[in-house]
Amino acid sequence: MIVRALHLTRPTALLALAAALAALTGCAGLSPTTDTLSTTPAPAAKPHVHGTVFGGQQPIAGSTIQLYAVNTTTLQGASTPLIASTVLTDAYGGFDITGLYTCPANALVYIAAAGGNPGAGVNPAAVLIAGLGPCSALSASTFITLNELTTVATAFALQPFMADYQHTGATASQLTGITNAFNMIDVLVNIATGSSPGPVATSATVPVAELNSLADILAGCVNSNGTGDACMLLFYNSDPPSRGIPTDVTGAALGIAASPAFSVYYLYDLLPSDVPFNPTLPSAPNDWTVSLTLTGNGINGPHSIAIDAAGNAWVSNPGNSSVTKFSPTGAALSGPSAFTAGGLFGPQGIAIDLSGNAWIANTAADSVIELSSTGSPLSGTSGFTTGGIDAPIAIAIDKQSNAWVANFAGNSVTEISNTGVASGSSPLSLGGLLSAPTSIAIDPSGNIWATSGGNGTLVAFTAGGTVQTGAGITDGYLQGTAGLAIDSTGTAWAVQPGNNALTVIASNFAPSPIGSPDFVTGLSQPLDIAIDGGGNLWITNSNSSGGIAQLAAGTGTVISGFSNLGSLNTPIGLAIDGSGNIWTANSASDSVSIFLGMASPTTTPLVAQLP
Repeated sequence: MIVRALHLTRPTALLALAAALAALTGCAGLSPTTDTLSTTPAPAAKPHVHGTVFGGQQPIAGSTIQLYAVNTTTLQGASTPLIASTVLTDAYGGFDITGLYTCPANALVYIAAAGGNPGAGVNPAAVLIAGLGPCSALSASTFITLNELTTVATAFALQPFMADYQHTGATASQLTGITNAFNMIDVLVNIATGSSPGPVATSATVPVAELNSLADILAGCVNSNGTGDACMLLFYNSDPPSRGIPTDVTGAALGIAASPAFSVYYLYDLLPSDVPFNPTLPSAPNDWTVSLTLTGNGINGPHSIAIDAAGNAWVSNPGNSSVTKFSPTGAALSGPSAFTAGGLFGPQGIAIDLSGNAWIANTAADSVIELSSTGSPLSGTSGFTTGGIDAPIAIAIDKQSNAWVANFAGNSVTEISNTGVASGSSPLSLGGLLSAPTSIAIDPSGNIWATSGGNGTLVAFTAGGTVQTGAGITDGYLQGTAGLAIDSTGTAWAVQPGNNALTVIASNFAPSPIGSPDFVTGLSQPLDIAIDGGGNLWITNSNSSGGIAQLAAGTGTVISGFSNLGSLNTPIGLAIDGSGNIWTANSASDSVSIFLGMASPTTTPLVAQLP
């Protein structure tokens, strides 16, 4: 792991940072006072929102309070300040907002406390935030605690949408994703009390000790005047290239969330001797990824995950022949024993169509199962069995809601209409080109791609069965292929667990000019791959101490020199949701993990990404 020591590198950057912080201190000049009310008559019925601002256990006096409405047109766009008059915290960190703002229609809001005096002098770097959700939900009983824990929870949940505390936004197509991200905040932290976990019921285990440790790391800077080592060390060690050196505590939390493997040990060393939040981690973690862990609810040897349009996750469980459905925040939607109807037997691949129905490759029963959004079987008691389905292992949906099924034992592909009727040409063996296909995907031009593991090739063909890749494409190393994904340019990426490498095929059906195979340092038995909204690649390393590898869009290079994020036991399948969360199916531990805010928000289901 690459780490950097403060006193060994970048002295010029540190001096510039110190000067910037000193300048900010000079222009702040805030002092404890009560709210300054506007002379403009307030609208009649405004929720009376009140709360406190604390740095650890210390009240922050004179902190400027602002409510922000999320930008609904631009990713990480400028937020809209809702309070026209100045609201400052009193000597006890308290504040009241009465009649000072108007809720825009359907607005998501968050609150920020900037600057103020935590007892060590005015600190312009002490910027704390808390995600509140729908503005319309604020009421006279709303009480808000802003502290380091609410800041960490909000930053990790909203990192893909938040550039800084004044810029949080999503495009129109990402509004479901950012709404789900706000809901996730209430899983991590109780905004009313400023403690973890939150009040929202979920099937997940929340990493309370890690969240507390992150909050404690921020607390040293918050409870200072912003110009000393506590802030400089924090900012220097939370400055990923994508964001640069932060100048406030919220920026630091966002930087850690964006690059959780960056300066891990140096950040851990910033834990104060007397921590304000307990319990904490006993030692430095492998990285600062924040993940929820889902167990029970029928999870048994989970294999594949698919995300629907609402952000719900569908998980196939070959270990007990079931499918589990979770809400975007990890609540079980399929009951404690999961869905088992419709003839499920050893299910593996899973995909969601545009109607929200789940299609499952029912491997052990040589069938395909279609479940409604509520888990009711739409394919009869035994599933769809026509069209030469033979040990189906993977499945993909096209824009016409046809299902394309990879038949591992049948050395073929079957096409099934949205009503369950197999095409007249199924099964497609493509003249014997297919041998033990393991994965299947559809590119932006509508071509179907399949990995042919038995002969070490990739085969692409049209919906009409015309082969686009001759006798199949190989880079000379392709063997034991597993996961397959195609990016928005039409480039196909296939993981090779046998060679710990990637096969990369360009949209013109030739090996990519970036080089194929791509022997990526750090890949260890890679099995599945997904592509986020920014084109970055995410790969499961399926060894017993495996994790997630992150590779750069278009190049396949490891981002920031780190190749294994998270501590997982044999992760097999993964999927990315509209909040930028990464879901992994951890086969050996009978669990599912949700890694918060690591990826770029992605359109779901996958078929919705096709033009």
